[in-house]
Amino acid sequence: MSYYNKNDIIELSFQKINTYSQCGLKYYFKYVEKIPTPSTSYVLLGKAFHKALENYFLEKMKKGENPEVDLLLSTYVDEIDFVASNEEIYLSDDEKTKGKDKIIDEIKNLGTFGLRIYHKERAQVIEPLFVEERFEMDLGEASRLVGLENEGFSKVKIIGVVDLVNTDGTIIDYKTKRGSKGEEADKSQQLTIYALWFKSLYGELPPKCELDNIILSAKAPRIITTSTQKTEEDIRRLLRRISRIADGIRKEVYIPPDQSSWVCSYCMYKILGICKEYPV
Repeated sequence: MSYYNKNDIIELSFQKINTYSQCGLKYYFKYVEKIPTPSTSYVLLGKAFHKALENYFLEKMKKGENPEVDLLLSTYVDEIDFVASNEEIYLSDDEKTKGKDKIIDEIKNLGTFGLRIYHKERAQVIEPLFVEERFEMDLGEASRLVGLENEGFSKVKIIGVVDLVNTDGTIIDYKTKRGSKGEEADKSQQLTIYALWFKSLYGELPPKCELDNIILSAKAPRIITTSTQKTEEDIRRLLRRISRIADGIRKEVYIPPDQSSWVCSYCMYKILGICKEYPV
């Protein structure tokens, strides 16, 4: 059975692009076969964290002043409780020994520490212009903004959600991290996509893109912010890559990673036994 023909529009987001790049089989299971998997505790934390910041910044735009930190914390806890009560949460073997209630309390505490420091160091100085802004772009039209003409860009649509755009034009993306290091803005393909979206709106690239890494730790939560200025060459390089990915999807090429890849170690399709590529 063929899922695609030459006239189908391939709809890609950064998440889809990243998934296909890491593991073609994971892309196939998730986006073609649409096989659902339960959320992990860490995924739940990240989604609730984003929901809390979304609510906070929308309220700030509405009232023109900084809400209290309690708004962040209450939204976060409420979201955790709602999802934990209504959706399946996958627990690792170590988490099972603690029990679901204990794990939920732990991620509530971690997220609370992170939100408090984000409110103190970042949220109050940000003046939001866009909050969780959804967009879609025809890749053929968007590519011409950076001087590219390519048949591979036709029948491809890019969709996404921008975390924040400041009133000075700075694009801000934020990530929750449990490790000691964060990602770097100049290496973020997600920010490159957002920069193209910005150019499609205003005819010029954003003056700056920032990546806020919220390092979650009960003892030493902190914010690591890196910034970059995306160039048209950054965008052209990514668009060529997206074109190849779209071509692979259209041809139904779903290549798994090498057997030693770290990607397999946390993949739910592997953990649940759905993927049989590398039996253990």
